[in-house]
Amino acid sequence: MKRRSIVTIAAEDKRAGGFYFSPSTLKFFGQTLKSFSVIWKDGRGFVVAQYDCGNGCTGQSVGEINPTTHRITSNPQGLEEAT
Repeated sequence: MKRRSIVTIAAEDKRAGGFYFSPSTLKFFGQTLKSFSVIWKDGRGFVVAQYDCGNGCTGQSVGEINPTTHRITSNPQGLEEAT
């Protein structure tokens, strides 16, 4: 899979009809595109960021880049060792 920046990945997700990086979603989780890292593991691409939506709501957003559709799938399997 071609390695791309988070800005390119977000634009491809939006063009494909995805909402992973929509302004309302990012705002809810207290994130920006700069919050995300791109991790490449075994030919798969993942986007990862910490979130804090207030009131003790914290955690980590993890999504996998679908190389065919360019959409992001939440909660992928197989990244546990890399994060």
